[in-house]
Amino acid sequence: MYSQEFFLKQYIDIHSKFKNVLDLTEHLNENFPKMADTHLNDQQNKLQQYLDDLKKEEKTTYDEAILTLKKFENGHGYDPSKMSRNGLEAFIKLIDDKAKHQSSQDFIREMALVHIITTFNEFLKDTLHIAFFLGAKTKKMWRAMSKKNQEKTIAHLVEHDIKEAAVEIRKNFSLDLKKESDWKDFAECIYRRHIFIHNRGFPNQKYIDRTHYRGKNTKLKIGKGYLADTITYFRKYSDLIEEYFIEEQLYMVNITKKSNVIKIDLTKGGGKIIPIKDKKGN
Repeated sequence: MYSQEFFLKQYIDIHSKFKNVLDLTEHLNENFPKMADTHLNDQQNKLQQYLDDLKKEEKTTYDEAILTLKKFENGHGYDPSKMSRNGLEAFIKLIDDKAKHQSSQDFIREMALVHIITTFNEFLKDTLHIAFFLGAKTKKMWRAMSKKNQEKTIAHLVEHDIKEAAVEIRKNFSLDLKKESDWKDFAECIYRRHIFIHNRGFPNQKYIDRTHYRGKNTKLKIGKGYLADTITYFRKYSDLIEEYFIEEQLYMVNITKKSNVIKIDLTKGGGKIIPIKDKKGN
């Protein structure tokens, strides 16, 4: 028979792994623009040298490329068939270098959002495996199930729809995630991830139905502020989930707890107040 301390360690290890992802993403969100700026400055110096050389050696090509770039930046299109080959190549080089700085940041943040939610799903799966095993309402049913059926149950619960998952979690464990004031913002992050995976970041009907989005049909952004907010939401909800199950199922209360999801009777199950720490002692 496993002890309370065994399951406590399991819960903490699962949560610590996810917190590490959030810490790394936070560092990346804060520092990648600085790295991109350094790279851009280096590229800009190279680009300026290219333009200086082009102006000296091929003034006609230089003028054609610069004129086309100005028109393009003012919202006008350009007709490649009316440009010389050298002029077109020079123009493409100019717009490529200007686009790389912002596109690299967009790419990193889009991938960061996807990774946060993918690893959150893993955190939730692993947590629910223990919760179903220990839950007063679920343990008899859970222990009678095959491992394959357990995996299918968890996968369906976590990967289908976060709102439906929240309903099932409340039904099985009395943890009501949807009562939190920022629940809709938290859920929107997950739905936004779906459209970046399946629809290139453009709002589709499923996203509109789930979030009640009323904006334009243009690609949504993952800016620095949006990603910072996402990290905050996922810190909160992963803390809340971990702390709830430790209190509810192991009768242990973290003295440094960040949420106040329930008040338990510490006389039950040998309950106690303890400082719960992860592997790093945090």
